[in-house]
Amino acid sequence: MNATVVSLQDARPRGRWAIESALAESDLPAPARLVLYDLLRRSDASTAVIPERFSPSIAAIAQATGLSTATVKRALNSAEQAGWVTRTRHPHQSRDHDPTSYAIHTPLGWLTESQGLAHTEPGVGSQ
Repeated sequence: MNATVVSLQDARPRGRWAIESALAESDLPAPARLVLYDLLRRSDASTAVIPERFSPSIAAIAQATGLSTATVKRALNSAEQAGWVTRTRHPHQSRDHDPTSYAIHTPLGWLTESQGLAHTEPGVGSQ
């Protein structure tokens, strides 16, 4: 049994619905939001994690979103760089490619307007 430990410094909204609301308020480019919405619909509702065995390929995400595989890769890279998704590769000996698991989350410092606070950068305004 795995336990999830959340530090007080990582008090990001959890769960698919909270992340979806935050994503709607984000300034991510449209392709990145579309890719994240596709990943969210595939994720566990309470954790917003896609287990390795259910993780879609880049081609599957491209087919579901109508984007090219190159656009999906760029969108995932920009979403990961902005802190919206964490990708973990799992080496497999029996496949041509390594499967990837995805964890979708809000970036650190992100609080939605529905929580009564706007987006804040960590460390900003905390002097």
